[in-house]
Amino acid sequence: MEKLLNLIARRFWPQLLEAAGRDRAVGLSDILAVLYAGPLSVVMLVWLVRATDLSVLRTAWLPFAVAMLLIYAFRRLDFNFYIEIDRGLFGSVGGSLDDIVRWPTVLLFGPTALWLFLVWRSVSLVQDLRRSDTTALRWSAARSCAIDAGGDTLAGLVALALYVRIGGVHPPTALSLPALMPAIYATLVRFLLPMVVSSPYMLSIERSPVLGFAAKSRRAVRKLTWMSVGWPLLIAPFTVFAVGLYAEKGFTAPLFVVVGALMASALAHRMSSAVEQSRERTRELRSLEGLGRAIVGGPRDGSKLPEFLREHVGGMFAMCTIDVRLFPQRDLLHEPDYMDRPDAVVWEWLQATGETLGSPVGRELPWGVTPRSHGTVLVPVVHSETGATIGGIYLRKRVDPDTVSDVIPAAQSLAAQIASVLHGAEVYDQTLRAMRAEKELAVAADMQASLMPSSAPHVPGWEFKAIIDSAREASGDFIDLIPLSGGRWGILVADVSGKGVAAALYMAMVRTLIRTYAFEHESAPATVTSAVNHRILSDTNDDSFVTVFYAVLDPVTGVLQYCNAGHNPPYLFRTQNGGVVEELRGTGIPLGMLEDAVWEGGEVTMLPGDRLLAYTDGVTDAQNPDDEPFGEGRLLEVAKANVKATPIEMRTAVFDEIKTFVGQAEQEDDITIMVVARDGA
Repeated sequence: MEKLLNLIARRFWPQLLEAAGRDRAVGLSDILAVLYAGPLSVVMLVWLVRATDLSVLRTAWLPFAVAMLLIYAFRRLDFNFYIEIDRGLFGSVGGSLDDIVRWPTVLLFGPTALWLFLVWRSVSLVQDLRRSDTTALRWSAARSCAIDAGGDTLAGLVALALYVRIGGVHPPTALSLPALMPAIYATLVRFLLPMVVSSPYMLSIERSPVLGFAAKSRRAVRKLTWMSVGWPLLIAPFTVFAVGLYAEKGFTAPLFVVVGALMASALAHRMSSAVEQSRERTRELRSLEGLGRAIVGGPRDGSKLPEFLREHVGGMFAMCTIDVRLFPQRDLLHEPDYMDRPDAVVWEWLQATGETLGSPVGRELPWGVTPRSHGTVLVPVVHSETGATIGGIYLRKRVDPDTVSDVIPAAQSLAAQIASVLHGAEVYDQTLRAMRAEKELAVAADMQASLMPSSAPHVPGWEFKAIIDSAREASGDFIDLIPLSGGRWGILVADVSGKGVAAALYMAMVRTLIRTYAFEHESAPATVTSAVNHRILSDTNDDSFVTVFYAVLDPVTGVLQYCNAGHNPPYLFRTQNGGVVEELRGTGIPLGMLEDAVWEGGEVTMLPGDRLLAYTDGVTDAQNPDDEPFGEGRLLEVAKANVKATPIEMRTAVFDEIKTFVGQAEQEDDITIMVVARDGA
């Protein structure tokens, strides 16, 4: 049987073979129902044509016309209750109380009256097919019509045959039990036989190995079956009573029963609508609550959001197709799988407008399409901070498509939850990146600290005091004291452009190069800078550069040979000759800028008591809360006031003055100070 169903599906419904297991099983059950109920419908139609008496149509046209109007009224007041068989799979129980008109008319006028239902059901099928814009809906409409027409009308013919066989006449003769007994037996057959016709379809659903229903779902299928058959039996006594009233009192008396049934139908219509709406809202809230719990207990990076949506949102909206997308083209959810996905124009409209849309069935949508089978809901997913439309939810409501506005609040709540998850994932990602950057900076700072002198060397008659206050974990400033031959020392103060890890790595490279060439050219600082510049430009493609003050000190003579490659000029404070201050100005441009750059060297002699103050631009550029720079003037003023203090006191005084000046303002650059002092003895 399954091979036959697959063969039919391949010919008439090829998309079904690509559907997921559950949706495929339901679709194959629809094909099975059409396959076995179709021949019954043919048998019924042949039988009905042969049993039709055209003379009845001529004599009873007025009752037939009234019956048609009443059937229309009852159909307008139909009612439905939906039972969730499994997650996202629903079955409906309900219909109309029009049997209070249809079956008595058949008992009164014979099998010709069965055309009332058959014509009505045919018109309904045509309307359903016209409204169906998917293959799945067309097969569902065909299955429903085949079971209704084949089962209901054939059951009526069988019941009428029994009715005549046991002595029933059209119409019955009196409102008495003996006169109505044939009608009672026929009515029982008429209402029970459709169960036999529909049972193969229901059994194929319940016992499908693909669906693999649990015990709870199987009970739901059986409950659905018994309720579908059971509630029409409640009408059966009233149909027989109406026939007896007609036989006893004439045409007017049964109208009281029909009017009462109309009132009951109107009440059932309103109650079923209210109950179903309440159940839908409850289901939506339960799904949102479950989704919220899953999100709270899930990973903070939002990686399981599609999985959570499938689990909790797939069955949130009864009898709806739902799509959730993040722009530009990341689909988070599409259920059921066998339904067509939205056209690109839907998402383009939502992304362009960012508007919520609720459009009932049959209304033209903004992008020029008029759906025939469903209402449409579009809700944007909005970024929690920027307000930009980053995605959307698209619902196609197939049942009660004129009530699309009812599901908009739940869809908006769902969109808000999705936006919250995405924002949380962004914050989490930013936090992780910040933590990684902080860790990298800590590693860079440790590496940088390992490259700095751990303590000042002991040089008789000299003192070296320095401090680096980094604006970030890793500094672009660096200092070094390089021991050279003959007791000489290389003194280095430099500043790499930029900050953070990149500056620290660049600093490590430059420091290594300077040390390398310092040993090769111990008496020529300018040659060292030229060689380092050549290696920087040949070994890297970085746009960074570095300002360098590099000097070679002979502690015995006090001679200081230096090269200033674009660095802030250090100050040489003389304690003799009236306290003159000399600037060791630049002798060339910073390193890492031009291949053919040339540097000159300079030379001074530090006398007993002299102080050399070297620093980086973080000192003079430091700003207070009013954006006023510390400047060279303040630096000279505080340095002069402490020129006769110890080197550490001089360094500390300058540093403390800068910090006092900056106050609560944010430090933008590294602050580096080095004091080289010759003993006054």
